[in-house]
Amino acid sequence: MMRRVFEKSLACFLFCGLFGMRLGNFNGVEIVVIEPSRLGILAEPGVPTPLDSVVFTGSGYADVVAQDPFVFVAAGATMKWAHYDGESFDNSGSYDPPTGGNAKDIFIAGNTIYMSDRDLGILKYTYSPSGSVPGLSFVGAYDGFVAFKPKGIFVHEDRIFVACDDSSKLCVVDTAFTSHNCVDLPNRGQAVFVKDTLAYVVYGTSGTNGGIVAFTISDLTMLDTTRVTDAGPTNLWVEGSTAYVTINSAARFLKVFDVSNPMDIRYVGRTDVNVGGGGRDVEVISNADTLWGYVACGDGGLAVVNLSVSPPFPVRSNIAFTGAVGLGIEQGARRVFVISEDTLRMFHDSLSLSVNEESKLVAQGFDLILYPNPFNVSSRVSFELPFATKVDLSIFDILGRKIKTFASGILPRGSYSFTLAANELSSGIYFMRLQTEIGSISKRVLLMK
Repeated sequence: MMRRVFEKSLACFLFCGLFGMRLGNFNGVEIVVIEPSRLGILAEPGVPTPLDSVVFTGSGYADVVAQDPFVFVAAGATMKWAHYDGESFDNSGSYDPPTGGNAKDIFIAGNTIYMSDRDLGILKYTYSPSGSVPGLSFVGAYDGFVAFKPKGIFVHEDRIFVACDDSSKLCVVDTAFTSHNCVDLPNRGQAVFVKDTLAYVVYGTSGTNGGIVAFTISDLTMLDTTRVTDAGPTNLWVEGSTAYVTINSAARFLKVFDVSNPMDIRYVGRTDVNVGGGGRDVEVISNADTLWGYVACGDGGLAVVNLSVSPPFPVRSNIAFTGAVGLGIEQGARRVFVISEDTLRMFHDSLSLSVNEESKLVAQGFDLILYPNPFNVSSRVSFELPFATKVDLSIFDILGRKIKTFASGILPRGSYSFTLAANELSSGIYFMRLQTEIGSISKRVLLMK
């Protein structure tokens, strides 16, 4: 008994001393190494702090995606990019091929970037960053359904889901660009979001009625289509069982729908504050028990909406500027990026977080599971990423020495699984650590041969 107590105490002492302060246990997960500089601890929750901006040449800016430390912008006939270091941009540029395009949306998955283009189809790029340069390379284009004018894009596993705003189609093509399938929408497709086994699409045109519809991603079976908005929807974000839809209306720029039953999507409520421009893009961030919606609002700039109260949902803050059309959030780096006309703006995500709240948030979002544990033959190591981030999944012995690395580098959000084999280790206590950009999660592993 004394030996087991000593081993446990020694393990905690050595591991916590080497990798950070032990913050406690949440649902069986040890939370350690939460970097205070990454928590964004400020007094005013939901109030973005302007940091820096970069001005590009040209026109046609449509959307932005961020993956620390780069930001990529769909910009008409080209792709713009910027590199940020801390609180400022220190490099920027553009990548031109192919030419003559009309980019509308952009999505990043790992080290691959996809853009939807009304004139060229779906464009695929890879990037291999070196310092402050992204190292972009054009892979190819898929024009199988270019006649439908691709617009909103979402990549899920090995498939690309595209909402097309001509001929009212939802199209799906594999990431290898070999074949596609298209089904009808009730009206012109604007944006698509894939969550678990369902794809949600908003449809309609500016100033006309539109709605939200759910499809199964397995066979593209259409489910409920009856939820109608009073103005053209432009984009959406799905968080849990709720869909947040931006609307082309200055006072009603964000509407919320309950999608817990995809056969019966129900309207929940909306904003009721005129910020001076209709909603164009939205992303949602969780802060303990509060959800904040960050919205690019056309000529209204950047608005932050409290989504955890009863509707109409109040606007917590609004930073006004013209032409805000696209928004991207790098949650690991706590940065919010908005593209407006020719200017890319960077803000600090000033959510007020306590260490305890952040511990729970990390535990819920970055789920690390080992089963069985203890084990004597093999154990399955699984984890969830709620957003793309730099990852290191490694196992350490009781003295803090790294034994093996299972995953390292930037990974897109999703589920991952690895096998821990007993024949690679001796009997004893080990620690499996999932290191991310906002902290790390560790779990004690016991091998008994």
